[in-house]
Amino acid sequence: MWGLLTLYQALRSVMVTAVETIPGCDPDRAGFTVALEAARDTVVSLVGTTAASGPSSRSDLVGHIGARVLHALLPGRRMRLSARNGRLIRTAPNTYKITLPEALAPPTGS
Repeated sequence: MWGLLTLYQALRSVMVTAVETIPGCDPDRAGFTVALEAARDTVVSLVGTTAASGPSSRSDLVGHIGARVLHALLPGRRMRLSARNGRLIRTAPNTYKITLPEALAPPTGS
């Protein structure tokens, strides 16, 4: 289970790093499935894992996976507007009350 969590976090980190190379691009546009398939292909076929030749070229997994993520960016999110009055739709505030056990509740001033 920890291995899957580590892989997930590593792929998300690579995705964000790749998207940050494009100014103003939202990290939500990077597809996890594309990154996962690129990582799988990298491991299976050893693409991008050979030693680089020359001082300017470097071979790393972030470059190969990041290039695939950037090639298949998802479309940007559209603004949500109300059909009735053309106003921006906002999400409702959280209405759930948090109840803590007595041992975890903050101390009262008594």
